[in-house]
Amino acid sequence: MANYTGANVIVASDVTKYQPDIFGFGIASTDTEAVNFFAQTTNDILRQLRIEWWPVYKTNVYTDITVLNTNEMVDTKVNLDQFERAGVYLFIGRFLAPALTKFRPETEKIDLRGWVNIICLSITRSGMQY
Repeated sequence: MANYTGANVIVASDVTKYQPDIFGFGIASTDTEAVNFFAQTTNDILRQLRIEWWPVYKTNVYTDITVLNTNEMVDTKVNLDQFERAGVYLFIGRFLAPALTKFRPETEKIDLRGWVNIICLSITRSGMQY
């Protein structure tokens, strides 16, 4: 398992393992928009961990009260291999699917907010290795 090195959590091949035809609907895996979505997925996972998981972790690990408010999460210690599935669903639910639905009339748009919230909760409630 590899720690975060600055690379994205997922790549196009990871997404096609879960949904083989996902890049055939109008946004190709090599499009700038898709590449930006991969980076945003990684940033969102790290941000979610920093907001919800890190405060609990540092409270349980660091017993010196003077360290609690000054210690920050080190991204390179986070093992992002464990977030492949969560990353794929976050990528599809928060970025790719809404980008594909924006061309529909307003009355036919798909509301994915509930699904995205479930994905965010699964990121922080799953077992975390650091």
